[in-house]
Amino acid sequence: MGTTCVICSGDFNPPLGSPTSRACLGCRKKLRRRLNRYSVTPDQFISLMVKQERKCAVCQLEVELYVDKIDRHLRGLLCFRCLSGVGVFNDKKLLRAAHRYVANNEPNDFRPECLRCRELSSVELCDSCTADIKNSGLDLEATLAVLRAETSTTRLLLSPDPQK
Repeated sequence: MGTTCVICSGDFNPPLGSPTSRACLGCRKKLRRRLNRYSVTPDQFISLMVKQERKCAVCQLEVELYVDKIDRHLRGLLCFRCLSGVGVFNDKKLLRAAHRYVANNEPNDFRPECLRCRELSSVELCDSCTADIKNSGLDLEATLAVLRAETSTTRLLLSPDPQK
């Protein structure tokens, strides 16, 4: 009974001593040579590859994956482009600053940050600020309207084009 290799997608017969193997012998040998310098076993790599559905943990593209490891901690598998970016911006504060810079200079005026605390967020108010506003007894919608107005005014004042 054949099994599909999670790396090359080819069919193979698992070795007798390892019936749960998820990669063919050729891929395991290549992985062992490639991963030796990172002290990562082929089984660890394959487990992460399966967990991440063969996609980069950052951009979600299905491309060749590389080990993202900091000190002795294996963080995940990334494509070359994302791994390079993470390597350059290894400091979280520097990465956030770079993200803000790019977000603030987008032509479509996209701002992926909380309107109140300015932390990166996919929504207008992060969970922490939403909880603070609710706990303080303030009306959430009214507070959000004020924050939106303040942000719009700031953008208008900082805009190089007075027509914006």
